[in-house]
Amino acid sequence: MELAYSYSAVDAQGKLYRGVVYAGNADLAYSKLRRGGVNPSRLTRRWLASVANLWSDGFEQKDLVRLYRVLGRRLQTGRSMDDGLALAFRFIRDPKLRHAILLMRQAMFDGRREHEALTLAGFPRRDAMVVRAAERSGRTGEMLLSLSEETARRSSLRAGVRSTLRMPLMTGAVMYLFSFGMIRWVTPRTAAFLDNIGASTPGFTQAYFACAKILNEHPAAFISLYALAPMVLFLIARSSHARKMADQIGPLRELSVKTDHACLWAGFSLLYDAAVPPVEAARIMAEAAERADSKLAFNRLERLLQTGMYLDDAVERSSFPPFIVDGIRAAVSGGGVVEGIRDMTGDIIEDVEQLTRSISDHVNIGSILGLSIALVGFFFLSYYPMLSVAMKNV
Repeated sequence: MELAYSYSAVDAQGKLYRGVVYAGNADLAYSKLRRGGVNPSRLTRRWLASVANLWSDGFEQKDLVRLYRVLGRRLQTGRSMDDGLALAFRFIRDPKLRHAILLMRQAMFDGRREHEALTLAGFPRRDAMVVRAAERSGRTGEMLLSLSEETARRSSLRAGVRSTLRMPLMTGAVMYLFSFGMIRWVTPRTAAFLDNIGASTPGFTQAYFACAKILNEHPAAFISLYALAPMVLFLIARSSHARKMADQIGPLRELSVKTDHACLWAGFSLLYDAAVPPVEAARIMAEAAERADSKLAFNRLERLLQTGMYLDDAVERSSFPPFIVDGIRAAVSGGGVVEGIRDMTGDIIEDVEQLTRSISDHVNIGSILGLSIALVGFFFLSYYPMLSVAMKNV
């Protein structure tokens, strides 16, 4: 786990830098900053940012898109990348990306090429390879603009997929807080009232009252367990076992497969357009794949392309899904591989958007049903015993 440290540092020219660096410990944080060409004078651990980093994945995509777009436009108008990186601190807010820019500037100051500086600074390897190929043809500015567009599309696609979880998460959070209030304040009063009047209650209600009594007799432990439970559930949900279970559900598996391939083949077309050899492009996409079957398919594609096999034949023999095989055959047959792959990814993105809407509708209905069932359950456990006693005395 990488911890977050806020820092103050100066470079060789005496310019002051402030930001956040992520590292395993304070010594590694100092080392990272010195590699970036600055001398840190103060380092403070930031616990909230460290916890937030648990579910943060790489750079903030909006900031990354903005950086690529600005650098691409500067290069196309004949201005330098180094000055653009220096000015980026004015509009980039993501602390990880700010530190990567610092490392990239230092690497370029030490004589590294742009693609080498990107790699050393921790940018995606695919992006560095696109820039490396573009340097040879003088298309660095154009390729950076293409990277910004592709990164924006990928970010938008993944954000749409994640939005399907918004409703169940909100419903779950409301019910979780509601259940705490019921157990902590409502249930003890209900149990005391029924005891005072000597009313008899069903066995499941008595068991519920007994559990609530034990929890309320130890409030510190009760509150601690209630606070830790969401974190445990979050870690379980991110585990490989939970992903395998979700992958057994047909629509979720289809959504995952198509989302992964839409992002991967968009990246492949970008590398292909930048004149990166298909073998190397396949290797890079294998590294970027999120699903094990996607990684395996691109690894097979790399090996088959190394034998001299044509792209469409290699794809067909690499265990790719049928919609990928058909799309690549159409792209090769059309004579424009890059444009054909982009058309294919556009079609896949449309499928993903339709799947997302369908799954979201079903999830929303399920969330409402779950909320209704939970409310009915709390009613029978807490209020129904009182109502049944009152009805008997009428």
